[in-house]
Amino acid sequence: MSRRHDFVTECLKQTRGRPFSFKVLGHSVTAFYGEKSRRRVLAEQGMDPNAAQRVLGIIPAFTEPDKEKQAEGEALFEKRLLSLIHRDRLAEAIPSLLEDSWVLCEEWGKKGVFDPFVAMYDVVFQMTARVATCRDLYENRQAVAQLQKNFLSLETNATSFSILFPWFPGPAQIGRLAALITIIRKFRKATSTRRQASDMSGDGIDLLVSQGDDDGSIAGTLMGFMMAGTVNTGVMAAWALLFLGSHPHWKERVVNEVKDLLNKHSDNINTDPLPKRLSSVPLKAWEENLPFMDLVIRETVRLIMCGSAIRRNIGRDIEIEGVTIRTGEFATYSLADAHLNPSIYANPNDFDPERYLPGREEDKKEAFAYIGWGAGRHPCIGMKLAILEMKLVLATVLLGFEWELVDRSGGHLKTIPAPARNNLHTIRPLENSCYMTLKSAKASS
Repeated sequence: MSRRHDFVTECLKQTRGRPFSFKVLGHSVTAFYGEKSRRRVLAEQGMDPNAAQRVLGIIPAFTEPDKEKQAEGEALFEKRLLSLIHRDRLAEAIPSLLEDSWVLCEEWGKKGVFDPFVAMYDVVFQMTARVATCRDLYENRQAVAQLQKNFLSLETNATSFSILFPWFPGPAQIGRLAALITIIRKFRKATSTRRQASDMSGDGIDLLVSQGDDDGSIAGTLMGFMMAGTVNTGVMAAWALLFLGSHPHWKERVVNEVKDLLNKHSDNINTDPLPKRLSSVPLKAWEENLPFMDLVIRETVRLIMCGSAIRRNIGRDIEIEGVTIRTGEFATYSLADAHLNPSIYANPNDFDPERYLPGREEDKKEAFAYIGWGAGRHPCIGMKLAILEMKLVLATVLLGFEWELVDRSGGHLKTIPAPARNNLHTIRPLENSCYMTLKSAKASS
């Protein structure tokens, strides 16, 4: 499992695009390619991603849930998540999210040469904790740092060995279980404390308490929310900075676009700090009035999100390209087959945000040619929050700081390294060979 991308790519070449099967934990998994298969794997009723991830150890689980209870639980989780990311809550949170971004970026800038993937994860984790948890947690930097450490432990201990042999009590499996228990306990404790408080607020935990959810359900929701809403968003924000830093024309476009947005909604002679000025931009404008930044984010996600979508058939037997996926069996589709396909995207490994503009619209050449935010029956529920967080942190860095991509020793980085697509957890540059320097600037004036 440590060379998953290479394995899928090599098998694709050997089978000349035909489906092939392999075993994981004794389960049969069939890999498919091409537009027809993509439609069926991603959109067929009964092809469930959560069931697949639980059985294969991607989502922590110690028993296989009843199908009806699982469906009910997923519906409740989605309901709770949607209440946490309701537009009114996000609009109200923007000033605080911008302040989080500014404070943490300033701190990272003082460290000299730093890893942008660590820095962006820090920022996004803090932002997501603010949206989802409560003041006792998100305003306590030490508590957030410890919680973040627990989540990183949960992630990094999901090694190939621990996933393939979940019954073996090795160090990784023990570490993963310990992190999981610690996270749940912290969220239960925070929920219990807020339930007894007399000053209920609009914080995430208070909202879930007011909806009648019990402590265990809230803890589970918060864990799922933080897992889904931090790692990939932080990685994409870091890669967006790398692509902008290595493409000055696009950096200039996005900087000017954000300045125009700021000038439209803020007094040009306003001497307030940048976070406060950016706070004057309403949510709708962040969502709709940054077309160049939208293109940059879209292209970043296409280039980096090239893993495999996996589904378990929890419905009737399904035939795809002559292969029967029986109830309980698995199907997988490599996103790289679409995202890095030269018949869909010209020069697919190049950063070229203009490929989505009218006249080209390469992402519309085939069904589900762009799967960066999910597709079919399982789109990403938290997409709007993820994009908003990326826009806020990108605007903060672009207008508030002077920054440069460097190597480990602080020397100028001429080209950014290729993504390490075989990474089991996050897709970073090969050999972690890309760093940044950051210092405060008066670009907001």
